Amino acid sequence: MKKIIYTFLTISLFLTFPDSLFAQTGYLRMNIPVTENADTLKLPFGGGLTNPDFSNIDLDRDGTPDIFIYDKCAVADKPGYGYRITPILVSGTPGNPIYTHAPQYIDSFPSDFYNWVLLKDFNCDGYEDIFCGSTFSNGSNIHVYKNTTPQMGYLSFTEFKNPLVSEYFQSSFAPLFVLATDIPALSDVDNDSDLDILVFNSFYNTIEWHKNLSMENYGTCDSLTFLLEDECWGLVAESPNDASVVLNIQCPSFMEKSMMHANQKTSLHAGSTLVAFDGDGDGDKELVIGDVSFGSMTYLENGGTPASALIVAQDTPYPSSNTPIDLNLFPCAYYTDITNDGNPDLLVSPFARNSCDNYESVLFYENTGSFSSPVFNFISRKGLQGLMTDLGAGFFPAFVDVDADGLLDIIAGNDRLNVSGQYNFSGLAYFRNTGTATSPSFDLVTRDYGNFSATFSPIRYGFYPTFGDLDADGDLDMILGDAMGKVSFFRNSAGAGQPLNLIIEIQDYNGIDVGAYAAPQLIDMDRDGLLDLVIGEESSTLNYFRNTGTTSSFQYASVPDNDFFGGVEIEEDCCTGYSTPFFMEYNVPGAYDLFLGSERGMIFQYGNIDGNLSGSFTLVDSFFMEFKEGGRTTFAAADLTGDGDPEFAIGNYCGGFALFERSTVLIPQSKISSSGFKVYPNPLTGTTIFIESSKTFTGQVSMELSDLNGRLIFKDILSLYSGKTSFSTDFLQSGMYLLKITCCKNTGNFKVVINRNLE
Repeated sequence: MKKIIYTFLTISLFLTFPDSLFAQTGYLRMNIPVTENADTLKLPFGGGLTNPDFSNIDLDRDGTPDIFIYDKCAVADKPGYGYRITPILVSGTPGNPIYTHAPQYIDSFPSDFYNWVLLKDFNCDGYEDIFCGSTFSNGSNIHVYKNTTPQMGYLSFTEFKNPLVSEYFQSSFAPLFVLATDIPALSDVDNDSDLDILVFNSFYNTIEWHKNLSMENYGTCDSLTFLLEDECWGLVAESPNDASVVLNIQCPSFMEKSMMHANQKTSLHAGSTLVAFDGDGDGDKELVIGDVSFGSMTYLENGGTPASALIVAQDTPYPSSNTPIDLNLFPCAYYTDITNDGNPDLLVSPFARNSCDNYESVLFYENTGSFSSPVFNFISRKGLQGLMTDLGAGFFPAFVDVDADGLLDIIAGNDRLNVSGQYNFSGLAYFRNTGTATSPSFDLVTRDYGNFSATFSPIRYGFYPTFGDLDADGDLDMILGDAMGKVSFFRNSAGAGQPLNLIIEIQDYNGIDVGAYAAPQLIDMDRDGLLDLVIGEESSTLNYFRNTGTTSSFQYASVPDNDFFGGVEIEEDCCTGYSTPFFMEYNVPGAYDLFLGSERGMIFQYGNIDGNLSGSFTLVDSFFMEFKEGGRTTFAAADLTGDGDPEFAIGNYCGGFALFERSTVLIPQSKISSSGFKVYPNPLTGTTIFIESSKTFTGQVSMELSDLNGRLIFKDILSLYSGKTSFSTDFLQSGMYLLKITCCKNTGNFKVVINRNLE
C-alpha cells in the first residue's frame, strides 16, 4: 500500500482565467479568528515582524499599491535562507485601508534575497522591480530582478540582463559596492526619470551619488548604467560622536583618500541606512539617515538643486517637531504608503538582527501632508505589527487543553522579547480555543501564562514546552526546555478533567544539558507505554532519553541514551541548525514520522523510525509541503476540526505562526507547466524521470539537477525525440531536488521529490 503524499499548494487569484484545472490534495492555510484584548487581529497569521523592509507593489494589478514585507529576522550568516516574505493586499477607501494577508504571492518572488530588499520601478513601466543585497557577495553588491508579469498572468520576476548593478570605473564596468551593513537609497536624485543610488562611502564617511546614465545614453529609463557622479553628495560626513552629520565639509583629495584607504580608517562607519524623498516640495531630495551605533535618525535638508546637492540643515533626533524616532539600535526608515491615500508614510524598523527591538519594533508615522510636502505624525510603535500575532522572537507551540473544556488550546514559548533594548522576558503565551469542536478560534489570554517569566528570570529564556502524563494521574504535566540547553519538570496538580495547574517541581532535571536551545518532545518512542524524551538542540541533532521509570514515576538519565538519534543532522557543514522535533503517526497507524523544524526554515520529514531507534532514519522530504514560514521553524500537530486529519501549527523566529489544514484544491495546469515542459512522475518512486515538451519535435535539452541549497549535483545534455526524453535517478537518495530544464528558447524550473519508500 502506498503512502499518500500531500502537496502544499498556494491558490492564485488568477484562477478565474480560462485554463485547464485539476484537483490535488494539499494543506492550505486556515483563516480563523484570533483576538487579543477583545480586538480581532486583522492579520493574525502575518508571521510577526522583527527586522522588516517595506515596499509598495501592486500585487494583483487592481491599481491599488499593496505592501511587500521582507524580514531577515532569523539567519544572519546563511544567505538565501531563514527570511520571511509577507505580501499584504490593500483594499478599502483612501485613508481607510483593509489589509489581507496574501501568501499566495510568496512563490512569485526569487529565493535568494540577502540583507535587504527594496521594490522600485527602474524602467518606468509602472511595475515595481526588485533590488536586494546579493548572495553572490554576502550582501556587498546589488542584485536586480525585473518585473516581467504579463498583463494577464501570474506575478513573476526575471534576473536583469546583468543581475549585479555595475558602474563605469577606470575604463571598465565593475559591480557597485555597498557595504554589507548598509542599505542604500534608491531614488531619482536628479529628476531625469531614471533611478539613481545614494550610499555611504565605506572609507571616509561621505555620501556617494551613483548617477544612472540610462536617459543620457539611451533616452529611456530602462537601463541600469551608473557612474560615480559625486563622492561628497551634499557636502556632509558622518559625525564621529553621535547620529548627526558634519556640514559643509571639504571633499577629500585623491591623496587624502589614498591615505585613508591605506590606513583603513573605517572606524567611524560600520553601518548606515538611507532613504531619500522630497521633504519640502522644492524638487530636490532630502535624506533620513540611521547609524548602527544609535537609535535615533537624522533628517538632512537639501538646499541645493537636483543636480548639485547641498545639505544646509539637519534635524536630529528626527522628527523633533513630533515624537522623535527612538529604537534601541540601528533604525532604518521606509517611505511607503500603508494608509491607501496615495501619500507615502514613514515606517521605521531595526536594520540589525542582533540585540534589536523585536516587539513594538515598527514605528509608524502617518503622512498627514502630501506626496510633495510630507508631514509625519507619530501613530504607533507597532505599525502593521500590531495587527499580527507576535511574541517577539520565536514561536514554539504545543497543543494542550488548558481550561479542560474539551477544546485544544495553544501554549507557545518564545526566545526573548526585546523592547527599547531591554529583554523583558521569555514566557509562555496562552491562546484559548474559543471556537467549537469543528471550528476553532483563538484568544490570546496572556503572554505570561503561569508567571513562568518570573520563575526563571532573568537568566533563563527560550522556552520550549511539551506535555504528557508523567505520573499516571490522568492529567498532563509539562517538560520545559530552555536556551541554556536544560529541561525542567512542572507537575500538574489539578487532577483529571480540571484546568491545568502547573507547579515547578524540578528545575534543571537530573542535570540534562544538550548545549543550547533544548527543544523537547514527550513521546513513547519504543512503544513500551512510557513517555520517552527527545530533545532537539542548537547544533541541529537530536538526543534520545529513554524512560526507564514506571508509569507513575518517570526516570531519564543525565546523559542521552543516543546523542545522534536517527542519524539526524540538518546542518552538516557548520554550525547551527536549531532542530525542533515532532514525532507523530502521520500516514500509517502505528508508524511514526518525524517532522523537524530548522533554522533555515524548511520542515524536514523522516520515516523508517519504528524498530530502527538505533539506526538512521530515512529522509522522506527535506522541504515538507514547501512551507515557507521563515527561519527557525517549529512544528506541532493536532486535530482541531474533528475530521480525523491533523492540522499543523508552524511557528517562526519573527514571533508569529500559521495554521494549516488538509484540503482539496483546484490548480491551473499552466501554473505547473507554464514553461512548456512537464516532469513526471512527481513524486518519483522508481528511478526514471520523464521530461515532455508541449511541442513535438526532435532536438536537445539541457538539464541541471541541484539540491535545495543550490549546489549542483550533475548536469547533462539529453536527446529529445518527438518531444520526450528521460533520465535515471538510481544514484540519488530520497529527498527533494531542483531541476532546471533549458530547451527551445524556454527554461523550466521544477521541484522533484524522490521517495523510494512509497512503493
